[in-house]
Amino acid sequence: MLSAKATSQEEYDPTEANLNILKSNVDIINTQIAETVITAPFQGVVGFRNISIGAMITPADVITTLIAYNWLKLNFLFRNVEQRPCKISQSISFTISSDKKVRKANIYAIDPQINQTTAPLS
Repeated sequence: MLSAKATSQEEYDPTEANLNILKSNVDIINTQIAETVITAPFQGVVGFRNISIGAMITPADVITTLIAYNWLKLNFLFRNVEQRPCKISQSISFTISSDKKVRKANIYAIDPQINQTTAPLS
């Protein structure tokens, strides 16, 4: 409108300033909306929520639990007849009864003590 001489510079300047203020407000609101998004540091399955929708929370509030499903800690025992040398970082293969798919894992710790409940009686 200004280039077509349909308005004066005196009318254009306050309108442009108001437009810039509105654009700035949109940027502020978009930033505030972005700060309401909560992301997890890893993929997993979310449990029950511990807060109500719309509740005000702090960084100390526990919102829910997040369970990682791409790794698993296994505890297992060797019977004396099966015992063979195991080493930390050694790769092992295992199956679970529900699907018999062969999976692989690495040993990260070894506890050489005898389990009193599973030790054979002599």
